[in-house]
Amino acid sequence: MKSPRPFDPDDVSTLPVVHLVSSGRPIFDGQVNPVWSAMVQTAHVTDPAIPVALKHIPSTVKVAIELGCSLAATALKIPVPRGMLVLANPDDVPGLAEHGRPIPGLPEVLCYGSVLRWPERARARTGDPLVDDYVWKRFCDSATAAPSAAWDELVANGDRHAGNFILEGSKYWLIDHDHALKPLAKSVKAVLSSKTRADLVSYRAQRNQVAAQLVRRRPGDHAILDQPKALSTRAKTLEGLVTMMGHWRSGNSMIDDVLSDAETVVRGIILRLPALALLLDARLAGPQSSLQWTSPTRPLFEP
Repeated sequence: MKSPRPFDPDDVSTLPVVHLVSSGRPIFDGQVNPVWSAMVQTAHVTDPAIPVALKHIPSTVKVAIELGCSLAATALKIPVPRGMLVLANPDDVPGLAEHGRPIPGLPEVLCYGSVLRWPERARARTGDPLVDDYVWKRFCDSATAAPSAAWDELVANGDRHAGNFILEGSKYWLIDHDHALKPLAKSVKAVLSSKTRADLVSYRAQRNQVAAQLVRRRPGDHAILDQPKALSTRAKTLEGLVTMMGHWRSGNSMIDDVLSDAETVVRGIILRLPALALLLDARLAGPQSSLQWTSPTRPLFEP
């Protein structure tokens, strides 16, 4: 299995399939999916090794959602760490053999990796209301907050909390997107049908925590509604990304299925982008105390 050229974390056109080349060390205690720090490399042994946060996600569809969100965010200049598919020998990662089965035809287990661009201890220990409030205050005071609110609306991510973004100095990274775009979690391929596309475009997560925090803390200058126009200027970049992804091949059918599903995830994000302004208008017009929908999640547009 060979990449057409060395994996480059800053270049979304490079095939995001790498191999684990070190032992994994547990980090980020308390996660639903265990997380390890490790080093990875492409099949070309002369390529530089890259530090990653490694996790095993049992659902390959959720792996595809993580990967697709990471690639789309990189194209849109949203601070989400570049993601990749990692082939990991279970003997090198403590506890991995308990969580995952080998890829058909290969000895390795498929994991998801994010380029580790921050010190391992940069993640806040959340759960303490005072710590959480401080983390949110710092984040909402940053220029990253408004684009992040729009991003979470774009990918319908209702799972944002103080523990799944990283604060390191003046730099912020959004992590954990396996709960985004829930309509795709049932069947990524179903997005190809016209009804599923309509449902996907109009789907709203129950909450947008970044938007809620921003409106509460900066009611007069949150700038959330300015973001759709800024993101729409990068739509062509997303379309170019989808074209490149359509040419990706790894040589393994299971991995290629995940890559294909990730391409469909990016297509779903492209479908939602023109509706983002309306989705945010509706979100901010809701109850301002929490910006949560008061009834079960429902379509914004009638079929």
